[in-house]
Amino acid sequence: MRIFYSLLVLFVYTLTTACNDTAPVEPYSSHPVDGDHSAIPDPYERGKAYDLDSYSMVEHVSCFCAGPLGPHKVVVQNNKVVDVIRLADNKRIRSEDWKSFLTVDELFTNLKQLQADTTIGGITVKFDAKMGYPTSLFIDYIGEASDDEITYKVSSLEELE
Repeated sequence: MRIFYSLLVLFVYTLTTACNDTAPVEPYSSHPVDGDHSAIPDPYERGKAYDLDSYSMVEHVSCFCAGPLGPHKVVVQNNKVVDVIRLADNKRIRSEDWKSFLTVDELFTNLKQLQADTTIGGITVKFDAKMGYPTSLFIDYIGEASDDEITYKVSSLEELE
């Protein structure tokens, strides 16, 4: 009976740890972005001038919604989110919970769509002076309602090696 219990414990342990994608992760290797295109006045065009499709950044999404809280390192390869790591404990976030994290291109796409939408209550955006990416994007979907707002804060954008 002890052997059965030991095997059962080993099986459950293996099953729960093998499927756990929230384990601590090794840091991705990145470096500050080379070049300076800060003279380009349009933030979108300024960002495009760096020709980045693989990078990491710190992204903090704030809203009255379900999802991961706090700042996260978002890893983007070929303009797709490939990993999200919670900075508080350096644990990987399950891919099912990545939907609230956006790439820089997705932030710009959302911004352009929202600016064209006359029903939006309000948008406030700030851009990185050197690289042009949105450092803060506040969206108030319904001006007269509360708890419908969402804020994206982005910092520490670096090129992946």
